[in-house]
Order: sequence, then structure tokens, then C-alpha cells
Amino acid sequence: MSDEDLIRTGKSSKILSVVCVVTVLIGCVIFVGLVTVQTLYLSKRIRQSGIIFPNPPYTKDSDCLHFLVIGDFGRGNEMQKQVAQSMGDYCQQHDGCDFVIGTGDNIYPDGVKSINDEQFKSKFEDIYTHPSLNQLDFYMVLGNHDYRSNPQAEIEYSKMSTRWKLLDYFYELKKKSRLGGFELNLIFTDTTPFHRLFYWDPKINSTALNEQKKRIPEQMKWLRQTLTSHEPRGDSTWSIVVGHSAVYSASSHYDSQPLIDNFEPLFKQFQVPLYLCGHDHYLGWLANRLITNEKEKTQYVVSGAAGGNIYDRLKYNANLLNYYIGPGGFFSVEVQKELIFVRALDENGKEIFKFRIDK
Repeated sequence: MSDEDLIRTGKSSKILSVVCVVTVLIGCVIFVGLVTVQTLYLSKRIRQSGIIFPNPPYTKDSDCLHFLVIGDFGRGNEMQKQVAQSMGDYCQQHDGCDFVIGTGDNIYPDGVKSINDEQFKSKFEDIYTHPSLNQLDFYMVLGNHDYRSNPQAEIEYSKMSTRWKLLDYFYELKKKSRLGGFELNLIFTDTTPFHRLFYWDPKINSTALNEQKKRIPEQMKWLRQTLTSHEPRGDSTWSIVVGHSAVYSASSHYDSQPLIDNFEPLFKQFQVPLYLCGHDHYLGWLANRLITNEKEKTQYVVSGAAGGNIYDRLKYNANLLNYYIGPGGFFSVEVQKELIFVRALDENGKEIFKFRIDK
């Protein structure tokens, strides 16, 4: 090969190298641009879902009921302990709490085997020991993880524990306000049998789940009768419904069509003000935007962050009003005769957002 050929080959190689570098740079710019556009688009979509930070007026009333809402908590890990400490501190600093509501998945990962299972102690009794919590009743519902072993044992344990109160698969509870001026009716449901996905869980106790599936018509009849007999927004009554699965959610499990079909029509008909649930591991506040009558619009609270293991990615949901995907958290609910005041609190008990429901 002549010297001229070598020079030409060298120039060609340099040109080719420059072209390759430029191509790579252009590709990187395009990639970064696409990621940026997608990020901005998703951010816009989240903003379109209506994230709001209302600052509703709050007036203290001695005649109230104040309780905390926790979900997906029974892990025995450091985050559960930290949230438990913050719960106790919060009650201590806010004129005490009257009880705690647990929205299911009470014992991870697979529920309990019997009423003598040591997990009751290590993942519940030994966790909620704060002086402001250790005399409170914890009213529970079953979650899908509780159905993996022996859900009946969690019900039976209520007879042994002074605080653990899981009274049945579905049940109601009436609470008088501190001064007796109104009554709160709490309606605890069993949502796991409504969902086909759980029947495919290889760890699920299929016998227990199928037994409760047969009771779905009974549960729905009971729910209707309970809402009929106690006006959710009566002159001196409130009714709040509790379940494990969300009706609406913006996290991993998203909306529940079986509950939208079965629960929401009743909620709208009877003007249920508030539904409390867990299942998705974050703090969320949602409401159906298609319902324009505020009296018929149920506010949906997802409290599934009391044991950590947070789902840190959200899905777009037009019904999402606010959320928190930090390490952990819980909700505070204060019921007065004319209003319900709800606060989302992080793992340290710091307020993240709040809203108010008026009668």
C-alpha cells in the first residue's frame, strides 16, 4: 500500500471516528430529551390529577372522637416501631386518642397459624407499647396476607388480648363521642373475597377464602342494612366504612372494580363520608371526580404505610387528591358533631396534608 493510500485510510478512519462520536452524542441528547419530556409529561399528568393542599379551618371541640388509622403494619421491623412511637407521641400531644383502626395485613408475610402464634407478641403487643397507646383498643379488618394462614385465629385472638379487636370477618361498632353529643358507627368489611387475584395466591388459605366468598351476598345485604339503620350524615350520627382493599388508589394495586361495582353505589346512595383502607403501601387521599354532589362524594383514605415497605411509584389517577410515599406514616381522624378532620402524618408524626368533611 502506497503512502497516499495510508494517508487516505488514516483520514477515513478519523472521519469515521468523528461520525461515531457525533452519532453517540446525538443519541445521548435524544435520550435525555425523551426522558425529560416523559418526566415533564408525567409531572403534568400528576398535576392534572389535582394534587391539592387545602388549609381547612379547624376548631377544637371537647365533644369528639379522635382515632388513628394504620395499615399493612405487622412486620416487627424498625419502621413499624418508629411509626408506633410517633403514633404515641402524636396522641400524647393532641389531647389523647380514643382508639386505633387497622386496615388489614396485620401480620406479615403470611398471617398466623394459631392463637398462640408468637407473631402476635413480636409484631403487635411488643410494638405498640407507648403509654398513650398501651390502653387503646385496636379495631382490625383482615387483609389478603392475613388469609394466607389462619384468619380465624386472628378473630379468636381478640378473646385473649386486651387490645387486639378483630371481632368478626365483618362487623359494626358504635362509639359515643366523649361528651355523648353524637354517635359514630364504624362498619368493618371483608374485602379480600371480592378479588379474583387473591384466589391465585399459592399461599392463600383457599378453604377460608372460598367460605367467605360464599358470604359475599350476606355481607352486601348486611352492609346495606347497616347503612340504612344508621344515617352516615345524620343530625347526631356519622358512619365510616373500613376495608382492606382500596376502592380507588394511585399505587401498585390501583382501583378495585369489584368494590367500585359493589361498594360505591351504596356509598353514594347513603352519602358515606369516608372509607378507610390499606393494601397499597403509601398514604393517599382520593375522591371520585365524576360525583359532583359533595354530599354524595365519599373521601377515600389509603393508609398502608405503618410498616414501611413503601410502593414509591404512583400511577396516574384522576381521582388522586394528595399522597405521601415517604418511609412510613399513618392518619389521624377527628370526628366532631358537624365535621370530620383528617390529617396525613409521616413516620415522624409530621403533618403532610389535611382535609375536612362537613356534614
